[in-house]
Amino acid sequence: MSTAVFGGTFDPVHTGHVKMAQSAIQQFELCRLVIVPNGNPPHKADITVTDFDHRYNMLKLAFEGMDKVEISDYESREDKFSYSLYTMRYFREVYGEDTYFIIGADSLLSIHLWHEYRTLLKENRFIVFPREGGDELEAVARKYRAMGSEIYFSHMPMIDVSSTQIRSKLSCGSDCEGILCPRVREYINKNSLYGGAL
Repeated sequence: MSTAVFGGTFDPVHTGHVKMAQSAIQQFELCRLVIVPNGNPPHKADITVTDFDHRYNMLKLAFEGMDKVEISDYESREDKFSYSLYTMRYFREVYGEDTYFIIGADSLLSIHLWHEYRTLLKENRFIVFPREGGDELEAVARKYRAMGSEIYFSHMPMIDVSSTQIRSKLSCGSDCEGILCPRVREYINKNSLYGGAL
């Protein structure tokens, strides 16, 4: 009865995130997938991030009615930086040690920059969604496995979409049809997010 924690900024959540969640549930036979929007991520300290409540509300809309998915506001209480090491310790305490941590390939490639990354790697089981890296990604995974980390790769095809690209498109007036859930598009329009008129 495995659980997975899927963290990220989700600014905004897009259809790629939804497909990743569905794929993880199926491939790893998860009983629960907990989506955790970042509260105050240290790696984005110099970047303006949309208010937590907006990102949380958009996640609720994007995953509405999806079986086995929960949206957590755990990091909303953080007035300091939110570190994955401590967030994962909390969820393993709640759901047990058989809890995966879902990350993207770019995160695995840069995880050596994260807070106490060696401890994070040793304490957790990872599901990695490839998006970039190729041979380098495989080499990094082998290195971390040798250090004692459990790393598994998703079989899902790569997704060529990012929240950064979507914010850029929205600021230019695109409605991002096909890459944003209609309910999320409506929410963005209603709340005048990302500087574009849909």
